[in-house]
Amino acid sequence: MHVEAEAVARAPGRFGAALALALALALPCPAWAAGEVAPRAVSPAGPPPQAVAPASVEAPAARPRVADPAPNPLAAWSGAGDLATRADRARIAALEVGVPSFDAPARALLLDPEAAPGRLERAQAAATVAPELPLAQAALADALLRESHDLRGAAAAAWRSVAALARHREARLWVEANGFLALRNALFFGALAFLAGLAALHARAAAHDLGDRIARALPGFARAGLLGMLLLLPAILGQGLLGLALSFFTLALCYGSRSDRRAAWTAAILLLVGLALGSRAAAQVVTAFDPDPVSSALQQVEGGLASRGERVRLESASTSDPLAVRALALQARREGRLAEAAQRYEALLESEQTDASLANNAANVWLALGNVDRSVALYELAAQLGASPIVLYNLAYGYGQAIRPSAQDETLQRLQRLDPALAFDLTQLQAKIAGGFTLDLPMPLGAFRDRAAASAIDAVTADLRRPLAPGALGANSLLSLAAFLAASIVARTAFRHFRPSGGCGRCGVRLCPRCDGLAAVRDLCGACHRLFERPETADPERRARRLAELERRLRWLSRARLAASFALPGAAGLLARRPWLGLAGALAFCSAVAFAFFSSAGVVDPLAAGGAGTLAAAAATALAAGLDLALCALALQRRSGARG
Repeated sequence: MHVEAEAVARAPGRFGAALALALALALPCPAWAAGEVAPRAVSPAGPPPQAVAPASVEAPAARPRVADPAPNPLAAWSGAGDLATRADRARIAALEVGVPSFDAPARALLLDPEAAPGRLERAQAAATVAPELPLAQAALADALLRESHDLRGAAAAAWRSVAALARHREARLWVEANGFLALRNALFFGALAFLAGLAALHARAAAHDLGDRIARALPGFARAGLLGMLLLLPAILGQGLLGLALSFFTLALCYGSRSDRRAAWTAAILLLVGLALGSRAAAQVVTAFDPDPVSSALQQVEGGLASRGERVRLESASTSDPLAVRALALQARREGRLAEAAQRYEALLESEQTDASLANNAANVWLALGNVDRSVALYELAAQLGASPIVLYNLAYGYGQAIRPSAQDETLQRLQRLDPALAFDLTQLQAKIAGGFTLDLPMPLGAFRDRAAASAIDAVTADLRRPLAPGALGANSLLSLAAFLAASIVARTAFRHFRPSGGCGRCGVRLCPRCDGLAAVRDLCGACHRLFERPETADPERRARRLAELERRLRWLSRARLAASFALPGAAGLLARRPWLGLAGALAFCSAVAFAFFSSAGVVDPLAAGGAGTLAAAAATALAAGLDLALCALALQRRSGARG
């Protein structure tokens, strides 16, 4: 029968693969009854999932395993045999106690890159024993590429590593924490860069006008120094980069056009949202990433590595903490004390709000005790609360034990549609394990976030905001918004009837209505007005010489602007007089930089993501950089069209 099940699993077509899964779930065989385990190692990659399809078959009732000794994954890993055999044995032992991915041996294998036997063998063993660990799948992809030059296998392992980031708790928390920090930095620095660019366009006119308010004879360098001092004043007073953004915002409102002012207000709002909400979201994840002792003990229990001290800690906390009771129930199942586990789970189901993880894990215990009806009811409840692939697999297994082939077939079809790779992997593993297995679900991430105290989140939020806004404005979001509103009112009131200076659109010379008594066209100096608007009044030779000079200046400026458009965030849109394109370009540019430094954004990888995090960050960086290049090209096209 064992040969039959394996042969069907390898057959093409949807029906054959599903029949293999149903046979493995439902039918015993002599090798299983004798407790034998096939020596063939489980391939982390396996054949294409499309060759696997669900089907149903009747199965006998479940056999209670109360008296059976619980397998010990760590002992199975530490036993005799070569690396592949030990990894296969540890994987099977972990599945028998409900651990979907046994991470500890995989991390130990990958910590020493120079250890024997070799990089590829160690990576394959790590991916076998911990298929849901992104670090292991990324190491396998790297080894396949470097050692065997298997591009197809490396690409498949790399894809599995990135996909596992969303399923592995520690990796997901790390990605969320650094992701929120990167998003916060992209919004804050993108908006700051745009406001700085907008202010730089008008800095020359602002410095001249500021000097006129003090003394007409004030030299140019003194006017520039005075403007720089005023712009840096909020930062000098302790407001940091937020104060600098406030100065740039005020200058942009004073001298910008209507479109410039609207874009400046949008940038200011994005800056404040990134500073406040981005820091808060990152703080919530960072606080959950560093859990309390009970949460930390639960994570060790879920991984199959709870120590005696952690069990004592859970026992002492079980009188007042439902999470400790949950961890003790899970640990009882790991050690084969099924009656105790069932009792604890029933108490939890009656006393607190049920989630998919609690219902699924309780159903696993009742199925092991032989109460098929109770387990199926809990599996159905878990599927209603959250139909994850693991829940659907367990539900299909429960239907097989309850001899409900039509329901089993429907559930297997749902599993196949949702995760065909998992369906194939479980089909292969069922042929190796006597009596089958069910998998536990980890605690939902929301449960860890909810346990974080509000005071701890507030403290972490303040720590994250302090480098960007160390002063009073950064500590209070409403106060910072009020400061921007006040700056807007002051700027518009003070400059309502003020005539700012400008520059000649041809030669760039300064035009000031107070110094020059300008009577010519607003954007042309007197010489350029005569040269272009009244050419008959100019000497032909001098006019030709002047036109050649202006042509050289235009070529130099065009090259400088082209370089600045791609080198500075938002410069392309600002130079094209398209402030909205400039704002979008600045945000895209800073997003690319933020994701390029994703791995060092603030939270250290807890040996969970590895190269998978680098791959995900590289993809996000490439996407943001491509968007920035597209916006630059669009801005350059608009500028060329405007000149034409």
